[in-house]
Amino acid sequence: MSFEIKEGVLHKYVEEPGITEAVIPEGVTYLNWSAFHECTITKRIVIPSSVVYMGEMMTEGLHNLESIAVSPLNSYFASRDGVLYNKNFTELIFCPSRVGHLRIPVTVIKMRGTVFANSRYLTKISVSFLNLLFVVSDGILYTRDKKTLIFCPRNRTAVSMPDSVTEIFSFAFERCEHLKDIRLSSNLKEIGYKAFSFCTSLKKIVFPASLTQINPYAFRSMPEEGCQLEAVTCRGVEIHKEDYTSFSIHSAMRMVTKREYQWDVSALEKYDLIFKVFFANPDDNFQEAEYLKEHFTEIMCCFIDENQAERIRLVMQTMRNFFNHQNIDEIIAYAIDKQKYEIQLMLTDYKARRIGYESQEDIMKKFEL
Repeated sequence: MSFEIKEGVLHKYVEEPGITEAVIPEGVTYLNWSAFHECTITKRIVIPSSVVYMGEMMTEGLHNLESIAVSPLNSYFASRDGVLYNKNFTELIFCPSRVGHLRIPVTVIKMRGTVFANSRYLTKISVSFLNLLFVVSDGILYTRDKKTLIFCPRNRTAVSMPDSVTEIFSFAFERCEHLKDIRLSSNLKEIGYKAFSFCTSLKKIVFPASLTQINPYAFRSMPEEGCQLEAVTCRGVEIHKEDYTSFSIHSAMRMVTKREYQWDVSALEKYDLIFKVFFANPDDNFQEAEYLKEHFTEIMCCFIDENQAERIRLVMQTMRNFFNHQNIDEIIAYAIDKQKYEIQLMLTDYKARRIGYESQEDIMKKFEL
């Protein structure tokens, strides 16, 4: 085995066949977990007394890590049952991949965001009944007020979370490969980083209207950013994977929940999604309405380019207040220029009947038709 160390920082560890224990040399003061990114056979890591700081556990390696040991002379870190804590056991830092049962002591009041970043075999968690901040309910780890769902055992097939939950912790369901059915809290606001990544059996999910934040890779299923979901319901809109080709279903979810519509994607698909959200949320569509008003002529011209006569007819039937004398003339002129005869007649008739002041014959003369 060999270590790449520069100025006290461990940058890389290279495994050797047959050696499953990595004993970090004394003198290392900063432990960069990415140093173990390619490690597949390491089962035990020994941290020396000299380490005073370590970064977040963000490596994709160490799949076979069973335990972490810390020198008793280290003033900053300690371990118990192979799990890494700070020295006084008030912060739970990292649970190795091969740990199957985690026992959280009464002293723990904080958990690092990446504590369960690699816990693919963890199927049971116990918390001291005297712990004031954390609790296990139905086998799932929560903050005691049950506002944050922290961890779900990796062998679960179905979950129904209480409506008190407003946040799902990073990595909370990562690699729950048997999870097929989940009911989210009706008050859920945020889904954490990689919260449902590699949940390969989960194909459909319904998001509550309260959801406003889906963090990156929340539903990642491949080394590149992909998404295992085939259909989601988000703010009352059903989004099917096959309906959108210019952006992923994960991007669509983020667009809808965060209301960020300035994405460089297919205009027709984006406008389709925005209209669906607008119509599905009559009591909460102000931002969508403002976007549609600001881009109304552009949107209608896109529909004309794509021969979307039915979409245009739906807009005319349901969004009369979006039209005015200026934009209707611009839209008609565009339809004429593009030689979209059916749409052109539909628009001139609509202007004569709904917007007024001119007959269809006068409108046709105005455009020299």
